[in-house]
Amino acid sequence: MLCLSVVTTTQTNQRIASLIYINFTNNLMKTSLEDMSYELLFINAIVIALIAMYVYVYGRERENSTKFDISAVAVMFFVVLMAMYVYEKAKGTWENSSKREQIDIPAFSASMTNAKVLGATEIVQFDKVWTNNGNDYDPHTGIFKSPINGVYQFSFTVMSSSGKSLLVYLWQNENRLVAVYPGNGYNEGTANMVLNLQKGDRVYVKCGGSDHGYIHTSNGYWYSMFSGYLIHATK
Repeated sequence: MLCLSVVTTTQTNQRIASLIYINFTNNLMKTSLEDMSYELLFINAIVIALIAMYVYVYGRERENSTKFDISAVAVMFFVVLMAMYVYEKAKGTWENSSKREQIDIPAFSASMTNAKVLGATEIVQFDKVWTNNGNDYDPHTGIFKSPINGVYQFSFTVMSSSGKSLLVYLWQNENRLVAVYPGNGYNEGTANMVLNLQKGDRVYVKCGGSDHGYIHTSNGYWYSMFSGYLIHATK
């Protein structure tokens, strides 16, 4: 908290100094700079500058010049301190905004390159990576690991092989979520989910059991895929 220390010789100067202090505290100290528009900051700066000019010009005409010069210097010193305070607050806000803009939004999209027969509880490895902001999806394991708390959107599509059965589930950590059962013979199934994740949570697609692991794809067609992205961060 900045303090105003002004040497005054009359009640007039004291009232003017108090007006400067009240204007500053009401509009800056009690309001977050992030919530204050730049127009309001500009208006406050103009008002305080005009008050400071009034103190100097009007005061010199009515009071002892030597004593008033000391008071005027104190007022000007306060205005300089206030300007420094506003600058430092603004600089911190701008730096934080710049850092937020530079953060990559966690997002990934990957497909399977080759058809295969999955084990009874095998995690599907979507090995052809199209997008992987933050590298939070591991194509070698098929697992996405949440880098931050947030609300995420996930989607996956799988195709069954000709004459074979396919059943897969979306999992969050050790919790089985929705299932996709395309049936037999080059049929596709798709699931979409919005999940609340904590940092470190794992999301993946896993086979639903023996005799249900015939997943089809083709290099260049990418029938089976998995994707996800952060909608917004949470505390």
